[in-house]
Amino acid sequence: MKLEQTLFGNLKDGRDVKLFALSNNTTTFKISNYGAIITSIEMPDKNGNIDNIVCGFDNLAMYISDEYLGSYPYFGAIIGRFGNRIANGNLEIDGKTYKMSINNGPNHLHGGLTGFDKKLWNAEAIEETGKVGVKLTY
Repeated sequence: MKLEQTLFGNLKDGRDVKLFALSNNTTTFKISNYGAIITSIEMPDKNGNIDNIVCGFDNLAMYISDEYLGSYPYFGAIIGRFGNRIANGNLEIDGKTYKMSINNGPNHLHGGLTGFDKKLWNAEAIEETGKVGVKLTY
């Protein structure tokens, strides 16, 4: 098992974004600490041909581009604090109404304007005998 860490790009405020590649003999899994985005999973098909099975990009610039953010399909990203749409951006709990950011027509979608998919997560590489991983926290 192998873990590689590289610079994936820089956010507009200058912070570094890392890309982690975790691999074994057959599969490579890549994840960024920006949005906890899974950028690729390369694995063999039934004939042994290796291909990427994830929709994603090879660099951070594409994920933060105006073109991508304009249609925002959330490729490989974690979503939250809420998944799906909250109608009209209002949520009522125990009689109290909470107003949320609107980012999908009149609705709140997948955590709003700055959901978990747009956060820079703390990343801790894990390398132990026989296993590798990345612990992402926010």
